[in-house]
Amino acid sequence: MPTGSILPHRGAVLYFHDDVLSLSTRHYLIDSDYDKISALLQQQQQLIER
Repeated sequence: MPTGSILPHRGAVLYFHDDVLSLSTRHYLIDSDYDKISALLQQQQQLIER
């Protein structure tokens, strides 16, 4: 991917510069328990699809 690429994403902007990814979004989910993260993301997706 070229340096300085900006990719639009639903509700977020992903920006690559010198092989470093930056993410700008209104919502973040941070937790060390990957199963918990997966379950919460699945719940969010189900709400969006309704």
